[in-house]
Amino acid sequence: MTDPQPPTVACLRRGMWSPFDDNRIGVCARCGHEVIYRPHTPPNAVLVCHLCTAVALWSGELDEVTFGITKRTRAEFIAFLTDAPPEPPQGPQGPRTQPGPAAATRSRPKGRKGAR
Repeated sequence: MTDPQPPTVACLRRGMWSPFDDNRIGVCARCGHEVIYRPHTPPNAVLVCHLCTAVALWSGELDEVTFGITKRTRAEFIAFLTDAPPEPPQGPQGPRTQPGPAAATRSRPKGRKGAR
C-alpha cells in the first residue's frame, strides 16, 4: 500500500487582493514565488501559485484538476459576500474554533451611492 499523495493547493501570489487578513505566507513549490493561503490548509499540502497551476493546465502536464474548498473557507467567503458573521462548520468532532473578531467585522465594498 502506498502513502496517499499530499493535496496540491492552488494559491494566490503574495501581494494579490484577498478578503481575509489572517492568510499565511508560503512558497510556491514550482517557481519559488511567495504565496498566500488560508490558515486551515492541510499542513502537508503542496502550495502552488495560480500562475504555475495555469501553466501546468495549459501545457497538458495536468489532465484534470479537481477544485476543492474547505468548509471553513466556504463559510468565511459566504460571510464576506453577505456581510454576515461566519458560522463554524460542523464536523465529526463538533464545531471548529470560532474565527477572530476581525472576521465578523469585515464588510464588502459597497457600490457608489447615487450611481446611475
